[in-house]
Amino acid sequence: MLAWIVLLGLIVVEVVAIRWWLSANYYQLFFNEWAAVLYSALLAFDIAVAWLISMSYEPEGTDGMQLLLVIGSCLWILVLLGTLFLRWVVRLEITDITDKDKKR
Repeated sequence: MLAWIVLLGLIVVEVVAIRWWLSANYYQLFFNEWAAVLYSALLAFDIAVAWLISMSYEPEGTDGMQLLLVIGSCLWILVLLGTLFLRWVVRLEITDITDKDKKR
């Protein structure tokens, strides 16, 4: 139960920190092409911390935390691969413009 409370607390702290960041007008870090990867990595990190805490009262951690750790890690990997794919597609589209097309 403690691990779930810590997980919820970490998520709440991050939401408050992001709201403060936005109110201070620091948009560059949290609103760029890597923002989704950063947010999913933060969530996976929170889940990993909660899983480590759950290991204190069960040898391999609770089943729910293990499953959540796998889901969080898979989410981070999928978001990373999706971001890299989209960056690749955009780069292909931008380099496809010729000088003749630019003059129009």
